[in-house]
Amino acid sequence: MQGFNGTVFAYGQTASGKTYTMEGPDLYSEQDMGVIPRMVDTLFEEAETAPEDIEYTIRISLVEIYNERIRDLMDLSKDHLKIKEDPRKGVFIAGVTERYINNKELIFEILKEGHANRTAAVTNMNEHSSRSHLILMLTATAKNGSDESVKEGSLRLVDLAGSEKVSKTGATGNRLVEAGSINRSLSALGNVINALTSPGGNAGDKKHIPYRDSRLTRVLQESLGGNSKTCIILTCSPSLANITETVSTLRFGQRAKAIKNVCHVNQRRSVEELTMMLEKSQGLVVKHRETLSRCKRIIKHLKDRCSQAGIEIGSGLETIALEASPTTAGSSMKGSPKAEGVPLGSMAASPPAAPEVKPEDTNVRELRDQIADQELENRGLREELEEQAAKFEELRSEVAAAQEAKACLEYQLQEANDAQNQLAREGDESRRELAVLRERLEVAESLRQQQQNHEREREGDRSSSGSPASATKAGADSSGDGKSKAPSLRLLVQELQTTKMLQAQRIDRLEQLLEQAGSSGSDGSTVDGLLSRQTEELERRIAELEGQLSQQILRHKEEEWMMKHKMMQLDKNLSQLTDLHQAKIAQNADLQKELYEKERATKRKDTRINQLQESLSESKSRYDKLLVQCHNMTNAMDILQKRFGGTQAFGRGSAMVPPTPGGNGSTRRIAANMVVPLGRQGGGGPPTINRSAAEPKDEIMAQ
Repeated sequence: MQGFNGTVFAYGQTASGKTYTMEGPDLYSEQDMGVIPRMVDTLFEEAETAPEDIEYTIRISLVEIYNERIRDLMDLSKDHLKIKEDPRKGVFIAGVTERYINNKELIFEILKEGHANRTAAVTNMNEHSSRSHLILMLTATAKNGSDESVKEGSLRLVDLAGSEKVSKTGATGNRLVEAGSINRSLSALGNVINALTSPGGNAGDKKHIPYRDSRLTRVLQESLGGNSKTCIILTCSPSLANITETVSTLRFGQRAKAIKNVCHVNQRRSVEELTMMLEKSQGLVVKHRETLSRCKRIIKHLKDRCSQAGIEIGSGLETIALEASPTTAGSSMKGSPKAEGVPLGSMAASPPAAPEVKPEDTNVRELRDQIADQELENRGLREELEEQAAKFEELRSEVAAAQEAKACLEYQLQEANDAQNQLAREGDESRRELAVLRERLEVAESLRQQQQNHEREREGDRSSSGSPASATKAGADSSGDGKSKAPSLRLLVQELQTTKMLQAQRIDRLEQLLEQAGSSGSDGSTVDGLLSRQTEELERRIAELEGQLSQQILRHKEEEWMMKHKMMQLDKNLSQLTDLHQAKIAQNADLQKELYEKERATKRKDTRINQLQESLSESKSRYDKLLVQCHNMTNAMDILQKRFGGTQAFGRGSAMVPPTPGGNGSTRRIAANMVVPLGRQGGGGPPTINRSAAEPKDEIMAQ
């Protein structure tokens, strides 16, 4: 709060209570809260009890160092931040999210959110082992309304990850990699402290300090041997099994106590303060110039008196002044009664070198001493005047730099207004793009519905995949957020423009009052005071509006990032839907091709079945004809047997039976295979048909 930088961090082995010490089990309990919430309470108590002319603004940032990567716990998209160095700001983290706060409850909410986002894991020694170094940065800016001076102090509260021994923690896989990164960063911290505490390693010496060996030591560079007041809390385990780690922790603290930091107030002088200092220096310069001119007149008067007395004043004056005793050199012209009581005529009547005239000799010596004293005083005044002139030039350069800074701030304000307008235009473009995306999603949804209907017609067992209705709803929500936030920004800009117009009108009115006061010859101090008060009020109002505008711009940027994220999600869902649609089209084409091939195969089978049915009908008709012929042949054989006598006509198996009238070749073949049994005598029984003659019938039935 007074403009100094401060750092508090806890160091110790794993499961020794570092996070418990820094945060505590309960952030809202006065008895159970840790160092960080107590610091926050103290910070706001100091701000509330400060004088009314001091205005405080507090910013907060929260990061973690995980595997040598700096992650922003307030914006998880920033997972690889860079460390930079500036001659004015020192070492800082570029691109980190900073949020203005006005109450401690908001800080506690940010701490809870950051603690939830912080990387933690389970080991054999700790169920909630922190796998990263947590750094909470609080920046307090105090602006004094009386002299317009600005002081800025930074407080860094660090919760280090504990050193681990793999044999005790049982870390494997990712836990082993994290343990190695933690131990390396803590080892680099120990090397920095050893280098600072070794002979020749204090702040300001030329010995190399290995700050760049680790992200942790680089971020804490100002806290270790730099511009900061640093406090180290050592946490030790009470177990005898951890006695080695406890001794190492205590030795670390003993070495760290020997570090000597050089801290100073971080103060920025405003244009008003530099103007006051310049006016004061100008007054001193004018006063010294008057003193110098008065001394010159005195010296000239003394020289005239010496010339009238016949005393030569040459290069030996300085030698006389140097040889003079301290008492004589310290005497003044007004304090010398002898010089005042001696007339000039008596000095001219006697020679200066005559030893007999002791009073005149004494007066001459006193005059020379007085001249030497005046010249010495004149020389000192000249040196002081030159010094004041140098200070005057320095203040003039500072005033010029402050004016340039003021012009730069005005330019930045104009840029902020332009950026706000650009953001409004981008918001309109985003809404138009969202409308286009919504139309594309509707088209894709209709295509998907058509595809599902087509699939249900083709195959009843196929089910449709999920639709991007949630993405469309997200797009609508993001568009609604953009529409709701844009009017607030427009209202803020309109309020700022209205305030500027009112300021211009008040300035015109005050100029008219000044002209009236000048014409009437009255005292203008009242009008000047009124002008200064109204100008300060307007500047304070403009500063408040600028702060609100910057906060609105930051919130709008966050909302814009969320909108872009949602748009990216919409694009992703749209691409997935497009891929799904293309896959369904390809699948439909494959199914149509397969259906065409199946239809062709079915047609071929139908043709083959028809051919087989025709062949079967032909075979059946041939079979029926053969049966009729067989029956006819059987009747013919019976007639022949009765006519010629069965035993004599068919006594020989090789005898040929003459064809019957109207017979054909088939009848002859069947008749050739008909044999009468040897044991039969005479006619009376039907002939026997050989199996070879019946085989064609079986083959036809099989077909």
